Amino acid sequence: MIKLRNLVEYKNRNELNPKIFEGDSIKKKLRDVLLKVANQFYKELDIKQPIEDIVLTGSSANYNWTPTSDIDIHLVIDFKKFKDAEMAKNYFTAAKDLFGDKYDLKYGSNPVEVYVEDKNDERPHIMGIYSIQDDKWVKKPSKEKIEISDKEIKAKADPIAASIDKVDPTKSGSVAKLDKIKNKLKQLRQSGLDKDGEYSIENLAFKHLRNTGYLEKLSDKKIEARKIDMTADILKEYVGKWPELVQPDDIAKLDTKLDNTFKDVPLDIHFSNHFAKQVNLKRNIEPITPEELAALFDKVHTDYNIQLKKLSTASQGILKDLSTQINVPFYIEYDRGLKKLRLVAATVMRNPEFKSNNPRDVIYPVTTIPVEK
Repeated sequence: MIKLRNLVEYKNRNELNPKIFEGDSIKKKLRDVLLKVANQFYKELDIKQPIEDIVLTGSSANYNWTPTSDIDIHLVIDFKKFKDAEMAKNYFTAAKDLFGDKYDLKYGSNPVEVYVEDKNDERPHIMGIYSIQDDKWVKKPSKEKIEISDKEIKAKADPIAASIDKVDPTKSGSVAKLDKIKNKLKQLRQSGLDKDGEYSIENLAFKHLRNTGYLEKLSDKKIEARKIDMTADILKEYVGKWPELVQPDDIAKLDTKLDNTFKDVPLDIHFSNHFAKQVNLKRNIEPITPEELAALFDKVHTDYNIQLKKLSTASQGILKDLSTQINVPFYIEYDRGLKKLRLVAATVMRNPEFKSNNPRDVIYPVTTIPVEK
């Protein structure tokens, strides 16, 4: 169970965040950058309804900021102009997530989040709102002291923390369980923000889980579960090996070559230990050669360069060569050392009947010229 810590998110400070504000105004260079971010997001939304304002809100525009507070940019749009406001809201939520995965924006240690806000929504009376568009306060923040008991926050956060602790990433179905927890947590926070804003019990419970490491734990467990899920021997039975046609040195050379091929994405290519064990199995019908693997990855790069640039750590799928019947299940992870995404080839098999049993897998079919054996 989590150990409760003091939440500075609802303890007011004497000044606004000096990283963001100079006196009573947002820093000019930061304002210019945030406007570019907002306008890029609006461009990618591809909608006709105009932006009525671009505002900074949340703890970064209030006296309850922390060194790692999100910088929340809201594009204010009139939802009454949409035929279906609920559908528009769902679209904007999905677009926000995709935009965040695509750019992973940060200002120092502060994540930058972009949202679409309905101009008709009521805002909490104590919340500060700064118009980035007009460079002035829409509503100055209040230093009013917020009295919220730790017991209330703990009651919301503890069950979620316990559910994260309970999931064993080594067991089947753990990816789906972790996805369910993540979605529940997301809905919980959003409902609190919609109802009571930054100081809602739900939002403070979310921040408590973040501050106590549970959001990172959820993410780490999901990565581990996806690795185990993807690297499981799909056919189960071990049917012996061909002569070692693909040597460790072949895989190392291919890794280096493909890193150079995919550097424009940019994407680092990595072959798992499980891949190396599976590549020479007799279940592959006939031996897989290094040349076939190189041809498969080269063709994937050629045919799917644009799609590859949109991958995130939530992505997984199968590279499938229709001419050689080679299938390479993969997942995406973030390499903190290289500071870029890595495509991990989890396993491999030559099997014309191969089908994924995971609905989240995206298939990338290609056709290569058959390689002479």
